[in-house]
Amino acid sequence: MKKKSYLSVFATLLAFAALMACGDSATDTTKTEGDPNDPNYVQARAMTEGYVDSLFYVYNEASAYITFDGQSPQSTAADSSSVIFDPETCWWEVYASSDSTGYSFLLIDSVKFEDASGCQMFPDSTTTTSIEYRLTLSLDVVEDSGYVDMTFDQGVLITGIQSEQVTLNSSGAADFGLGLVLDQGTLDFDYAYDGNVTDLVFNRDEIMADTVAHPVSGAMDLSATMDIGSPNGAAHSTWLMHVTFFVDHYHVYAESGDNYWEWDVYYEPGPIM
Repeated sequence: MKKKSYLSVFATLLAFAALMACGDSATDTTKTEGDPNDPNYVQARAMTEGYVDSLFYVYNEASAYITFDGQSPQSTAADSSSVIFDPETCWWEVYASSDSTGYSFLLIDSVKFEDASGCQMFPDSTTTTSIEYRLTLSLDVVEDSGYVDMTFDQGVLITGIQSEQVTLNSSGAADFGLGLVLDQGTLDFDYAYDGNVTDLVFNRDEIMADTVAHPVSGAMDLSATMDIGSPNGAAHSTWLMHVTFFVDHYHVYAESGDNYWEWDVYYEPGPIM
């Protein structure tokens, strides 16, 4: 039976940024099948499969909560942090912030446990029925050499923990901007995504094993937009992707511009890394 650091699991789940968007699982007949050798498609396919691999990794890491019995799941990260438990809402919350000239940072990191009766202050491996996570993060840095700004919001709900099948639902959105002042002008880069994972179902016995567990059903939608501006011109691209999970593989439908692509990826069993 797998046992891992709960706090490591918690941090991994909340860093999980692979859950985005609004795609269409049916082929759009107004679009043309894209070239499988298109460099943009090759990059988008690698990105999508990387997100899915992260999803499998995170969920297998999350299996540690099933054997976890403890007290406060949170800990302070710095002197400016605080840990709060609200008995009315049942949320544990870590709050950290910093603000100075040209720099600001905000982190709100929360987790909630429930058992059959409702609010549960501390998780218990035999009674906890659901765990919900929320993360809000913002960063803004401005210097003479350029800037960095980022916002990230993530929500994850895990239910059926005491059942034969465990279900994950998640939604999130992020925007990352970077600007660099160059001799010939300014380079600006912006990457944004948003989306969701819907009813991703895992067999509990499989996520407790020492091999990678794969979902038996569910879907993930991904939307990503990238903009680049430079003294030499500008570039823009938008991708919509819908992933459908089956017992032995997942199917991806992706579209960008006037083109679409579809492909299947079959699961390969392997040990937990």
